[in-house]
Amino acid sequence: MKQQNTLDPRVWLLIVLLLSLFAVFIQHVLMLLLIFAIAFAAALLARVSVGAFLRKIWGLFALILFVALLQSLFAPSGQVLLQAGQTVILTTGGLLKGLLVLLRFGTLILGGAVLAACPARRMLEGLVRLKLPYELAFMTLIGIRFVPLFGQEFRDAMLSLRLRGVDFKKVPLDSKLKVMTYLLTPAVAGAVVKAQDIAIVMEVRGFRAFPKRTSIVQLKLSNLDVAIIFLTLSAAVALLCVYILLL
Repeated sequence: MKQQNTLDPRVWLLIVLLLSLFAVFIQHVLMLLLIFAIAFAAALLARVSVGAFLRKIWGLFALILFVALLQSLFAPSGQVLLQAGQTVILTTGGLLKGLLVLLRFGTLILGGAVLAACPARRMLEGLVRLKLPYELAFMTLIGIRFVPLFGQEFRDAMLSLRLRGVDFKKVPLDSKLKVMTYLLTPAVAGAVVKAQDIAIVMEVRGFRAFPKRTSIVQLKLSNLDVAIIFLTLSAAVALLCVYILLL
């Protein structure tokens, strides 16, 4: 049986929040690379599947190339790497922008994977302990868990299309967009049905039947949790100071 991490979910929330903020606002590539490395180390500590992360990040390389080409065409900077006549196709500045996008998305994906790896009941109790109303905390947790469900519904619709003999790779681009639009209908319908089932289960279990809920999970910050919080805040302040000096 896979062993779960024992850190308080509030610690993970703080770490992911700070990493996400740095990933969004920092523009320096070396700083972003350091943030990505810290996020990857946190994911390993949270026992996130590295293989699943690599599969997700592999799908971003087409986006990275697209960003690099757009940056090279419309705002060329750095040395020219690929040129056709007088038209600049690829520059080092464009590749740098693509790398920034890769590091940002990679850090955000790792942060989401860390939060998803936390047990649902502990995460819910952690949000409640942060003074978030129970209903909002529950809705937030359900929303996080619902995204993979919608993705699975879409993959099932794609699989049914392949089983009917449709080779999606050979479909022209304009027809492919129409097919994708048609696939959204069964995917959304399946997700809505599952959402209705969840609502029925919640009503049967007496959700919001009483003004106050009790929980079998009781969270308490340990000495390790407090130490990691202190180190996280100290590291965040240090990184912020270094980034300001680099500006």
